Amino acid sequence: MNPINEEESSRISMDALQNNMKQIDVTRSFLCIVGGVITGILGCTGFNGFLCFVLLYLSLALSIGLKINFDYMSYMHCTLTSFLLTDLQKNGLSFILFWTLTYALIYIY
Repeated sequence: MNPINEEESSRISMDALQNNMKQIDVTRSFLCIVGGVITGILGCTGFNGFLCFVLLYLSLALSIGLKINFDYMSYMHCTLTSFLLTDLQKNGLSFILFWTLTYALIYIY
């Protein structure tokens, strides 16, 4: 990956970059919540639940990568590792919250 030089960066719309990141953030948050609920309904506990999160997160990253032809610099102005690690903690906590809530409501109460 080549760093974007000054000439190329003047052609990038910051509004478009912000909109792309916002849409990806909303998609990730929503799917992590839905994935947490589904994992809780399936009754996954421990490592199995964590494995569900990892599979969900990687499949979402792969599907977004396919959609943008793996050209992260053009759409989000970030590298692959930056793309994968952005909001990982926030989405992981949302997943765990809804996973444990759903599991507790179905199997404990």
